[in-house]
Amino acid sequence: MPQDLIGVDVSNDWIDVHRLSTGRHARIPTTPEALARVAREAQGALVVFETSGGYERPLMAALAETRVPLARVNPRQARAF
Repeated sequence: MPQDLIGVDVSNDWIDVHRLSTGRHARIPTTPEALARVAREAQGALVVFETSGGYERPLMAALAETRVPLARVNPRQARAF
């Protein structure tokens, strides 16, 4: 079971990443290398992000490659929450 939570806001050129336990946040380019690094650093956490018209797919692939648990949520539900 993940011990931490990472929220990600996805866009075409970058992702904004916020780690709940540390309060650390960063803007990361959506290059394969940068997304692989994010996935490695996310070990032990649950990564949560909204669907973003397909822009989230490279992040999902990087997380799947490193077997990091993820939750892709409906943007309408996230806004309502």
